[in-house]
Parts: sequence; C-alpha cells; structure tokens
Amino acid sequence: MSADTRERLMDAAEELFAAHGLSNTSVRMIVGRIGANVASIRFHFGSLEGLKRAVLMRRFEPLVRSRLERLSEARSRSPEPLAVAELLDIWFAPMLALVTSKHSAERAFPVILARMLLEPAAEYQALLDNELAPHVDVFLDELARSLPELSRPQVVMRFDFTIGAFGHALTRSGVPASGALSRSTRAELERTTVALMRFVEAGLKAPAGARALR
Repeated sequence: MSADTRERLMDAAEELFAAHGLSNTSVRMIVGRIGANVASIRFHFGSLEGLKRAVLMRRFEPLVRSRLERLSEARSRSPEPLAVAELLDIWFAPMLALVTSKHSAERAFPVILARMLLEPAAEYQALLDNELAPHVDVFLDELARSLPELSRPQVVMRFDFTIGAFGHALTRSGVPASGALSRSTRAELERTTVALMRFVEAGLKAPAGARALR
C-alpha cells in the first residue's frame, strides 16, 4: 500500500504540475486529489521539492536510457555519421510516445516540459543541467559529426531552437497542452510530427554563414 501511495502521489502531482505549473501546485492540492494526508508527502519524498524531483526523474531516467540505447544501436550499424533525420527520431520518439500514452500522468509529462520552457526556474534548470547534461553532450557530439560544416556553438544554438520548436508545438498562445501535438488525434499527431521533424531538420541543415536579416 505504501508503494502504491507513492506512485499515486507522483501521478497526481504530474497531472497537477501540467495543469498549474510546478510553482503553483501546493501539497494540499496533490494530497487532496487522491485523498491522502499532508504527512504522506514528507514520508515518501521528504518535501514538496523532493516530490518534484521524483516526478521529473521518473520520466527522465527511462527517456535518457531509451535515447542512449537507440543511439548506440544506430552507431553500431555503421561508422559513418548518422543522418540528421535519424538523430531527431532518436531524440524525440521517446517523448512523442508519452504524448499518445493511455496513461494520463505520462501524457502530462511533455506538457510539464513545455511549462518549464515557458516558466523557467533556476532549481529545475540546475536539475536538468546536472542530470541530463551528460546524455545531451553525447547527442550533440553525434549531431556535430553529422553537421561538420557547423561549429559546435552553431550546433548547440540550432538544437536549442529545435527544442523550442517542440515546446511551441505543445503550446498555443503560451498555454500548455493546447498546441498542435497535445491536441492531435493519433492520425493528426503523425502528420504534425512529420511536419515538425522536416521543419527542424531543415533548420539544422541550413547553410552556415548566411547573412543576417536587416
């Protein structure tokens, strides 16, 4: 029962974080959603901040593992640099699988990430930097191999734009869970995903050194 309560608290928090944001969700909102008591947060997570971290890492850990496994498997097939389109699929496919999950808490996680782009907070950026930086660096190294005409700073900047495009696809007018990805049926999601991947692939592969717009 204790383990079940812990999972239910994380599911409730995940859905509330998606709906209201990490900073606007209280302990009472979370425990009230599942009929638990306030002390259950401290018992299972130590604090609300501990719960927030647990919610984020519950999804990040398998997501990172999936990306690295798929990248390793792709690299084992050939010593040549991977196609940019394949790298984008490796990066985004695990996240897109959450968008169409039958589990409402899993569907909430991409929306939480979109909120983190819209409502950045130093403590969550630190978590992302500390926990995710190693696998991001591995991916950026591979992307740089596939885009040899670009400098490393250019690759980093363009990939940052790519992440922003994904976040925008989950939002509309700054409102999470209202964008093209989150409002799509499965068939619409496939079309939207293809359009998004083509868009960001073209941006990543655009010629370097173009003159700035005036």
